[in-house]
Amino acid sequence: SRSEGESDATRRIKTEFLVQMQGVSTRKDGLLVLGATNIPWELDPAIRRRFEKRIYIPLPEAAARATMLRLHLGDTPHTLLPGDFDHLATQCDGFSGSDLSVMVREALMEPLRTCQSAKQFRPVECPGPDGAAQTMLVPCTAYPSCAYCPINVSTKTIDLADCLKCGAKRMTLYDVPSEQLKVPDVSVEDFEHIVNKSRKTVAEEELDQFVEEIEEELPGSAFRAARLLRGVAVFATIDGGDFPNKKALRATQERFAARLLLRRLGARLLELALGFSNEG
Repeated sequence: SRSEGESDATRRIKTEFLVQMQGVSTRKDGLLVLGATNIPWELDPAIRRRFEKRIYIPLPEAAARATMLRLHLGDTPHTLLPGDFDHLATQCDGFSGSDLSVMVREALMEPLRTCQSAKQFRPVECPGPDGAAQTMLVPCTAYPSCAYCPINVSTKTIDLADCLKCGAKRMTLYDVPSEQLKVPDVSVEDFEHIVNKSRKTVAEEELDQFVEEIEEELPGSAFRAARLLRGVAVFATIDGGDFPNKKALRATQERFAARLLLRRLGARLLELALGFSNEG
């Protein structure tokens, strides 16, 4: 935004940008200009006036989060079932697209961390490149691998025999030949471990600020509808046992109702914007 402390060169650039934007809005050649920002309250009022339609894009819902998890995971070998994606999506409430991307990258590193921390490796038969069976070594997630495994209780490094029950070998990652190492597939436990440590980067105060910004743009009837929906109690989706008092529960329910309104309003505005561009 323009301010008194900026230089003349910066002011001229912004003024020329506003002039060009004004010219674009009067043309009838079907050109559609889109802009995106996560701090609309910092924009110059003249810039905001040149964008006739404003669409609020909320944080991804549960279904969108599940789809984004599948896309970020890609063709990486994993053992997740379709229901696991939905379960993880419910645990990531309030996560942005960037948060989900970081979470998936951390989860993809969990199998490697398992290999680095493993104290035992267990031989398994796997098909080789030529189709023939070959013996590979997979890390044991727990030490000891079973109740019959010999345990090294000494501080000195000694050679221990292989477990006669589960076949686990006492070795570290650096002792495993690279051609025999089989890295475990990504599992739902890897994701749950990362979800418990991850934190969402979008604060509730920022979402409330978006709500207030959009409410200022609404006409009178829509503004009153927003006020009414803010008072709706969504007991079916919010557990009152997680809040210290009724006031905190009420405030969360009002924010939830406001976000629900904004999602519906954003979808409607998007339909209107697409219809406007098609007519142009």
